[in-house]
Amino acid sequence: MIKKGDYLVIKPEWRDAGDEAFTWVARSDEQSGQVDISAVELAHLPLWPVQTVRVDMVEHRWAAQIGHKGRAPD
Repeated sequence: MIKKGDYLVIKPEWRDAGDEAFTWVARSDEQSGQVDISAVELAHLPLWPVQTVRVDMVEHRWAAQIGHKGRAPD
């Protein structure tokens, strides 16, 4: 189960050109086989872009850690 704050990788067969350069984070808990994700590198934008993907399109990179000092997903 993907949880808010988990870091993810988009599987190669679902990537757009350049997606491999981004670090993806779950913006919400997995729900109904889908999860909202955003690229960490774009968090500085006034409106942080978000995409909704099926969970079979991504893999866990690492789980969120309690006390993480980075920007928490909104």
